[in-house]
Amino acid sequence: MDVIPVLDIIVRPPKSEWIIQIVTLEDLVRKKLRNKEMIFKTQYLKDYILGNEGSGEFEDDDGNKITVISDEHESSSRWTETREVIFKFNNTFYGFGYDCGLTESQFQPPFEYDGDEIECYEVIPVPVTEIVYMTREQAEKQKK
Repeated sequence: MDVIPVLDIIVRPPKSEWIIQIVTLEDLVRKKLRNKEMIFKTQYLKDYILGNEGSGEFEDDDGNKITVISDEHESSSRWTETREVIFKFNNTFYGFGYDCGLTESQFQPPFEYDGDEIECYEVIPVPVTEIVYMTREQAEKQKK
């Protein structure tokens, strides 16, 4: 028999019968939604999200479907780079940012100063029209 740590017990007064809700750590960390945000364990993001861009859809150990859409450069300073990751988790898209060191002297793994939990914000895919410039010959070849 597995032991599950219980963080809180919520008892609601009866309408027709008593309702008791047990809140576990998993409920708190993986299912707590606030303002379209989702809280993930830092180690979960390291294990399943970082480094899996282009891997296609895969499942974690609990059967959640994950697709890493992008891991892109946002900005950089002299010693660190800020990156933004977009991923799909059970048909909802989320994003988060992280910093990493740029030199061997500035070794800074992702989430080094962020704690055990990361709030990921919900994002939605939006089609964008892009204007690119090409030679007349390139444009004519593309039309064909």
